[in-house]
Amino acid sequence: MKILTIGQLRTRICIPELNIIFLDVDGVLRPTPPGVSDKDLGLPGSPHLGILKRLLKKCNAKVVVSSSWRREHNSLALLLDILRYSNTITKTHDVIGITRPTVDIMSEADINLRVRLIDEWLRNCPVEVTSWLAVDDTNLVAGGMNEANFVQTNKLVGIQEEHIDQAHAKIEALKAGRKWALHELEAKRVLENAR
Repeated sequence: MKILTIGQLRTRICIPELNIIFLDVDGVLRPTPPGVSDKDLGLPGSPHLGILKRLLKKCNAKVVVSSSWRREHNSLALLLDILRYSNTITKTHDVIGITRPTVDIMSEADINLRVRLIDEWLRNCPVEVTSWLAVDDTNLVAGGMNEANFVQTNKLVGIQEEHIDQAHAKIEALKAGRKWALHELEAKRVLENAR
């Protein structure tokens, strides 16, 4: 029986790329200026949804909701409706999951926990993730996230045009690093099989 290398397998089997954006809402799609109560902020809208749409398209990415909007069924359903009806996502299944809701809403402010919830989602994902980024107004790097996987917005203005190129550059760098690592692994296996 002939043993195939990873490269040979990838040429024979088309494994689709899976790029993920872990999405926060408040401070990203919905700016949060000081002194404005949550109920007065309104819903996510233009231009933020348009920017997110272009970011997702350029990065060829799916969404995992990491925002506190995932905690309640009504707010999650509203977010999905907004994303779908604004054509930010083309299909509802472009949102492929949510990070695990916590028991205590106050724990949502713990950046270490937020990073652990993203790591947990990635560990439990049943398919291989090619690359991923978190887009959030909270500095998740301070919670242990790698800078290469993070795009930070300013909560006062939300997601901006420059975040599209920033996210795309990071996704491409992550994919290139992954490709290099797979080539190194394949070379190692070839050497071991040659012995």
